[in-house]
Amino acid sequence: MKNQKNIFSTIAIACSLFFTIPTQMCAAQSIYGKVSFIGTIKASSLSNVGEIGFRFRLSQSTCGSNNIKKERWITVKSGRVDGKYEANGINYKTAYSTLLTSMLTEKHVQIDNVPTCNGGLVNLSQLQIGIY
Repeated sequence: MKNQKNIFSTIAIACSLFFTIPTQMCAAQSIYGKVSFIGTIKASSLSNVGEIGFRFRLSQSTCGSNNIKKERWITVKSGRVDGKYEANGINYKTAYSTLLTSMLTEKHVQIDNVPTCNGGLVNLSQLQIGIY
């Protein structure tokens, strides 16, 4: 019986560790606004070789529960796009196209999982972008 309790305790600890949410995900925010600028940036300004990036400006944007509207700049880096990381390039094109479409159609956009409301440099792999 004691062995069964130990096994169940071990399984419970393993499950709790496996399902723990990283702290940065708990702090993730959603930003809502209109894209008023979008453009690519030099690859040399990013940290890793083989990365590409773009930046965009959200005008009159709100973040999380804060309803104060302000302008935010967000720089997105793709992650490596060479060799076995080619899928990052496809995600990059999709994200860029979604934001460009939002700007051209003057629709609002929602960006989820942004680490802070201040914008800044963000990895594309953590973002979710949608037009509404």
